[in-house]
Amino acid sequence: MGFSATDAALEGFRITRARPSAILAWAAVQLVFVVLARLALIWIVGDQAKAFFSLTLFSNPAEMTKLAPVISQYTAAYLALLVILCGILYPAVARAVLRPDEGRWGWLGLGMDEARQAAVVACWGLVLLAVYLAGMVVVQILALLFGLVLGQVGAFLAAVIGFLADLALVIWIGVRLSLAPPATFERRRFILFDTWALTRGRVWPLLGAYAISWALSFLVTVLVSFIGGAIASLLPGAAAPGAAEPAIGTTFASILEPQTIVELLFSALAGGLITPLMLAPPVSAYRALAGAAPGKTFG
Repeated sequence: MGFSATDAALEGFRITRARPSAILAWAAVQLVFVVLARLALIWIVGDQAKAFFSLTLFSNPAEMTKLAPVISQYTAAYLALLVILCGILYPAVARAVLRPDEGRWGWLGLGMDEARQAAVVACWGLVLLAVYLAGMVVVQILALLFGLVLGQVGAFLAAVIGFLADLALVIWIGVRLSLAPPATFERRRFILFDTWALTRGRVWPLLGAYAISWALSFLVTVLVSFIGGAIASLLPGAAAPGAAEPAIGTTFASILEPQTIVELLFSALAGGLITPLMLAPPVSAYRALAGAAPGKTFG
């Protein structure tokens, strides 16, 4: 079976067309995720909410240092929830592509497939993080050396070029390892680097497929968010036209506010819609490149 970047990018639409009810199942899982993420935010941030939400890239370094524990705790909690979410949703989408006769409601399950997916996604992320951090150390050294020779302009150019090169390296390695999750699912054992050879010479087609799926997912998210925001603006307590948007609720009671409920529901709906768009392309690519067929196990 030949590999087509376009076919891989559009695999999510085929899944949705084949079983539209799966969207509701994945949206339900996403709803649990966004609610837990919001609860974690409320629990961790607490009375520091105003300062936390006012942070930007240009914030006072002293303020960012003061909030560093809060930022690190929430980031760790969010990433842990994200790994669990991927561990549940990725096998569901993989079943839809590789084992369509398995699973009932949205191909969801809870077993070793999900545990292995969570593990491989976590390791995949740690590898990319390690590459990024190591690259940034090299960038800082180069910026220092160029600064000594060429001054501030040389240091700035070295930092910018180095950062872009580091980012490109992370993306390249991410694409080279992107078939590890579907391989782990299909072979029913943990796989991270074994599919490296499958992606040799195919980085650009794979990256093109992923870029198309990400762009489509972005458009779907924007559209759903716009509709959700329009509905929320009609509810009691919504900000008047031209008024500043209210801050994200930072109390447990705020979860039950009508606007928050609508926000969470539409966020979950967007997540359910983009789940096949984001996760199906690497599974489809793996099926084509490894010669798999639906329902066929190979090693």
